[in-house]
Amino acid sequence: MAEDFTTYTETDAGGLLTVAETSVTWDDVTRASAAIVWKDFGADYFGSDLHHRIEFTVPANGDMDDSAWVYFWAITNVGGTSYPGYFPGYIETANGDYQSVCFVNGAGDMPFFQLRLSEAGNVVLDTSTTLTASTKYYLDIVRDDDGGANGTGQYTVYVCTGNYYTESGYSLIDTLTVDCSAGEQNDFRYMYVTLPRGSGAQATDGVVESLDMESVTYYDVSGTITATWTVAGTINCTVNSYKPILKKRVVAIGNDCVYYEDV
Repeated sequence: MAEDFTTYTETDAGGLLTVAETSVTWDDVTRASAAIVWKDFGADYFGSDLHHRIEFTVPANGDMDDSAWVYFWAITNVGGTSYPGYFPGYIETANGDYQSVCFVNGAGDMPFFQLRLSEAGNVVLDTSTTLTASTKYYLDIVRDDDGGANGTGQYTVYVCTGNYYTESGYSLIDTLTVDCSAGEQNDFRYMYVTLPRGSGAQATDGVVESLDMESVTYYDVSGTITATWTVAGTINCTVNSYKPILKKRVVAIGNDCVYYEDV
């Protein structure tokens, strides 16, 4: 289910944002604009595996300056009342942490997405192929909290057009991957769906839509697999499947087992 952005906090003295239930529209948001949309989910809320889905529409050529840079999915530990400390550029300078996906317009109208993590101020990142102007992209943002080369987390972002990854009509444009560094298995409190970089006058339009934080988890398999769910640490159920991609959602608990359905 998509997040209701009208329940988020909007800071926008310049009138650069239009916030609707499932979308945030940007109008000339600069790298330094105090134009943010955020929500406090409580300490360590984002502290385990996650699979979020979100849509972003790249603006038309002429509606994005070269070097424009705004984040449309970011989890941090700096709340939106801490101006200017909430800007990602400031978090990096303060040797802080965040995890994010941002939109950047390269020189000569060459826009791209960037999967960008700050770990005690050290940045690890992966950058997408060049995007197409006036195009909606569908992103699956997946964190395996104890995955990666260091066992401290791995991010994978599937960038598609047409639909979300594996859904009918999707076209995979790029896959971004970043491993968290050793000792950097970090938890976060705040979600931002609009967050400028922190300095610079370069501006951009854009539309952020349909953040779903309850998305299914994908298991890529061949042949038979066994998948075990543990609920509240006490109830286990084993499911066998021959599906090429197994997608299950827990719907009920009873008789010492978890009941599930295809999604």
